[in-house]
Order: sequence, then structure tokens, then C-alpha cells
Amino acid sequence: MTTGARRRILVISPWLPEPPFWGSAIRLRELVRGLSKNHDVTLVSYARPWEEDNLPAVRALCESVHAVKANWAEGPDRLGRLKSLLSPEPHAFRRLAGTDMQATVDRLLRGGGYDLVQMESSQLSGLDLSKAPATVLDEHNIEYELVGRSLRFERSLPRKVFGLLEYVKMRRAERRAWTAFDGCVVTSEREIPEVRSVGGDRPIAAVPNGVDLGHFAPQQGVPTAGLVFTGLMRYRPNIDAVTYFVREVLPLIHRSRPDVTLTIVGWGTNDEVRALLGPRVIATDRVPDVRPYIAGAAVVVAPIRMAGGTRLKVLEALAMARPLVSTSQACEGLDLVDGRHLLIADDPGRFADQVLRVLADQAYGEQLGEAGRGRVAARYGWDSSTRMLEDLHQRVLATKRRGRFGDADGAAAATTSPLEANA
Repeated sequence: MTTGARRRILVISPWLPEPPFWGSAIRLRELVRGLSKNHDVTLVSYARPWEEDNLPAVRALCESVHAVKANWAEGPDRLGRLKSLLSPEPHAFRRLAGTDMQATVDRLLRGGGYDLVQMESSQLSGLDLSKAPATVLDEHNIEYELVGRSLRFERSLPRKVFGLLEYVKMRRAERRAWTAFDGCVVTSEREIPEVRSVGGDRPIAAVPNGVDLGHFAPQQGVPTAGLVFTGLMRYRPNIDAVTYFVREVLPLIHRSRPDVTLTIVGWGTNDEVRALLGPRVIATDRVPDVRPYIAGAAVVVAPIRMAGGTRLKVLEALAMARPLVSTSQACEGLDLVDGRHLLIADDPGRFADQVLRVLADQAYGEQLGEAGRGRVAARYGWDSSTRMLEDLHQRVLATKRRGRFGDADGAAAATTSPLEANA
């Protein structure tokens, strides 16, 4: 059942939802697909030349798709980072600014007929949406929180300096973005007070990441062997996680179980990760389907130390009823109980002990996995998340019709574009 009337929704994204090999792409894909069941959804997204083959799959998700050529280079943008040192705007925001994207959005809005515009990530908030009838920001992470947490583990002095400057600029820009949209979406309840502190009484909702429970289902009769980590290996928090695990946790496990292997399943293995590989540490790079690897894991590990939002890798592992050992940050924002649905450990010794505990007691591991599957099935289906998003859209439109917000900045926010708000 849909909440409210059928609507025309324009979704603006920095990335395509295909292929769904990383968390933000999966979230975008499932929410666009869910909204399209009851509404007419148009997606406009950056696309790099090598992504053009994915456009037919994207077009199958919604009413129409408009791809804008990405104007950034692949790999580390060192020149862009240097230039950003002289700018008041964060590099992550500047990199996504583009006249072609603005022109495409302007053309679509001039065509009229949209009831609401939803933007994926505050990193696109430099776009002028002043002609939009109503606007919603979907924050996949609180970006400055993620940058701030990353600083603690950076070993490179240049990276630390750049990261500190980026944190200060991003915090200012992101918080301003929250006042420039008519409504905001976050992935967990814990993030709402942070947005509310500057967003006032405008509609804000936690729309959790979910999992396709039919796709990520337990598999019977699969022999289990070794440890598995899943995630996009171009993503700094995942690189840090496997580096930490291989260097500080795995040697402790090998003292008792020298035969144990770690398989890193994820697209984009770089030189930093390749340096960790050996007979007992394997990387698959891009695979067509992560499920056989998860199903074959004696233990799925999520040693994330830099985190924001909520992690789909945790939901996928639990949906497949596999035992999971996780840091607190990896499962933050999810309604999971340590010792009942998963095991949580935040230092190397404790993490190694928890992994060894599951390896030594298969029945206990299966019990954890079954309980985890039950919790995820009850709380984290995409259908439920889509309904929450539809409800937020309806509240935003109702607030716009009343023509007011409950905070002191409301009148200005209703007439000020994100571009002006970030000036």
C-alpha cells in the first residue's frame, strides 16, 4: 500500500544504482525500485564512460533515466585535492559540481510536473534546486562524521592534514545543506538529533538500509571454510578494515588456528590491499555474486573502524544466517544485540577470541546466524524502508502546503537554494 497519492519524483544521484556492488548503489537501487511501484520516478545521475553498459539495467528500475557525463578522473584526484586546499568548499563536494548536471536538472524542472525532488547525499548540495516544488535530502552517511572518524587511524601526515581541513569544511557545508532542504533522510535513529540540531522541526526520518530477504537467504549444504570480508575495496573504510584485520587480528587467530584463511570479496583491490595477500589471505576482486562466499564462510568478519550510516555487509551476512563478528562501528545504528545476533569486539585480542570461539563451536555459530536472520527479517526489509520514505515525502509535501517550518530558519530555508546556503 502506498502512502498518499501517486507522485512524480525526480531523484538526483552522484552514482548509478547499477551494478549493485557497494552500499550506496544498493540503497539507491532498492529505494528507486520500491518507489517506482507506486510513483513515477525519474533518475538523473553522473555516469562514467565505462558505465554506459549498465544503463539498460538502470532504465528497468524506473520510468526514465538521464545520464550526465562525469567530469572527474578515475583513481586518486591528487590535483583536485591540491586545488581544494584553497577553496572554502570540501573536495568531495567540489568534485561533484558540474555545469552539465545543473543544466540537466534545470531542463527537467522546467518541463514541470514533478511533485518532489530527492537528492542522494549532501555532496551534491551545491546544485541549485530553487525551482523545485519540494526537496528531500537522503544522507547515506553523515559525511563529516565519517571523515572525522577516519582521522584517528590515518598514519600519513599529509592525509591527516588534508583530512582535518576536509572535516572542518565538510561539517560546515553539510550542516548548511540540512537547512536548505524541505526534509532530510538518515539511515538510523541515532543520526536524527544531529540533523535536528540545525534542521529544526522540518520533517526528518530514519529510513534504514535493508536487504533483499529472498535474494540473501540461507543456503543449506554449503561446506564452510575460513573467514570472509565483503565490501567495495576502493572505499577507504574497507581498506582500513582489512589492513587492520590482517596485521593485528589474523596473526592472533593463527596462533591457535594456523590453517584459517581470509577471503576478501570486493571490487577494486588496490596496491595497498594486494600487499596483504598471501597463502592465507586471498582477494577475489569483482565477483558476479557475493552469496556463495558468504554462504561458505565459517565466520563473516566486519572489522570496520571508520564508519557512518549503516553497513549493508552486516545485514547481508545476517540475512544468510552466517555467524558474524563485528566491531561496534560496523553494526552501529542497527538494532542488534551482542551475544544474541552477532559478536562484537573492538580490540584485536577480543576480536580474535570471538572468531576462535565460533570456529571451535559450530553449533553456537549456527545459533547466532539463525537469530541474526530472524532479527534482520523482522526489521530490515526494503519494503518497510520504502514505506518509511513515502511517509517522509508525504510529510514534506504537507509541510510545504502549510508554507511553514517550525524552526527559526524555516522561512529562509523555504526560499533559499542549496547553492546559496553553501556560499
